Amino acid sequence: MIALSSSRRRLALGATAIAVVAGAAGYGVATLQRPNALAAAATAAGARKPLYYYDPMVPAQHFDKPGKSPMGMEMVPRYAGGEASNGATPGVQIDPTAAQSLGVRLATVHRGDLASTVDAVGVIDFNQREMAIVQARS
Repeated sequence: MIALSSSRRRLALGATAIAVVAGAAGYGVATLQRPNALAAAATAAGARKPLYYYDPMVPAQHFDKPGKSPMGMEMVPRYAGGEASNGATPGVQIDPTAAQSLGVRLATVHRGDLASTVDAVGVIDFNQREMAIVQARS
């Protein structure tokens, strides 16, 4: 073992104490924010009663109470009118930062006629899945 001087020992103990206090404070803040987030979600729902709860992985399975699904996922409430649980309109939603990192681009749809001829490149080949190799002994 290496013997530390008293000033280095105090410095090490002080750093350890600061790390422990910071970790406890972070845990406390995270714990306090969790119930507030759930309460905010309940308030945002407008105190409406959900029709049923469903597992996002198996939407055909309906449950009467919230909690964990048999697959271990948090169940999502379904309200009348087919609204999403967060009150947003149904549809695909992508976080803007994720859309930018994925390179998602949007374009306007225009109706029109296609040209009368379409040039395409292709390869004609036999179905390799139905090919069999037979090794006959002689």
